[in-house]
Amino acid sequence: ESTALGSCSGDYTITRTWTATDECNNETVHIQTITVEDNGDPIWDIIQSDLTVNCGIDYQTAYDSWLDSFSGTDNCSTPIVTHNAPATVSCPDSVEVTFELTDACGNTSIAIATFTVEGTLHISDTFENDIILFPNPTEKYIYIKGLKDDTKMEVYNIAGQKVLTRKISNGKRIDFNLNSGLYMVKIISGYKTTIKKLIIR
Repeated sequence: ESTALGSCSGDYTITRTWTATDECNNETVHIQTITVEDNGDPIWDIIQSDLTVNCGIDYQTAYDSWLDSFSGTDNCSTPIVTHNAPATVSCPDSVEVTFELTDACGNTSIAIATFTVEGTLHISDTFENDIILFPNPTEKYIYIKGLKDDTKMEVYNIAGQKVLTRKISNGKRIDFNLNSGLYMVKIISGYKTTIKKLIIR
């Protein structure tokens, strides 16, 4: 009996040779070939469900832990997990991730899950009330008053996609070219953050 390895750890061929010999040394030979193929998909042990967190926690750390929590096993090898997730998330944000569990012979199992960061923030009421965004509704520009420190503005559409990022100063005109609709404007000033709704006509 001899064994020949295949292209991966789950594939191999066993060759068994039988020889029948009589007293006059006449022989009859029979050869049996057994081919073993790994066609079985690996199995998920842990598939995390969709996860939603808010901006008041360390959502990037929660996102990284969530990505690393998917795992599985295989009958012939140790499978690996890959995914198409972006490296970072923002607030608000929603990311649909496709995970692939792949064994050494290329058999795969797919899992799809969504990680969402909601724009629910722990903020200072005074800071929020001091920030004034106008005109609203608008078409091509806005002003923001009440800013004291270096401030950044992020604009998200209703699908949670970031469409604009810009450094801003108190009371200075902010020009843009966005399609009409409802947007969320995230204003980040030092350690304080607030979100304002913006309607573009």
